Amino acid sequence: MKKLRKMFVLMGTVTLMVNFCSFNILAEDGIKQVSEVQTINPRSGNVYYKYKIINGKKYKRLWSADKNAWVDPYWTLA
Repeated sequence: MKKLRKMFVLMGTVTLMVNFCSFNILAEDGIKQVSEVQTINPRSGNVYYKYKIINGKKYKRLWSADKNAWVDPYWTLA
């Protein structure tokens, strides 16, 4: 019984040592050095409200200064 137990422990130890050694060798082969330069582009442009007064009521509408176009389709009460 003791001989059988010693044999299993010895085989387990040898198996673990072989596995750990092979993993280290395989890990060294797959190393790649990658360097990328990324620039950050803003998602939202320069957008702000423009106001006008018609018959004493104040209206607002979104204007995009980057596109020189209206963002909102209609004037709304402010």
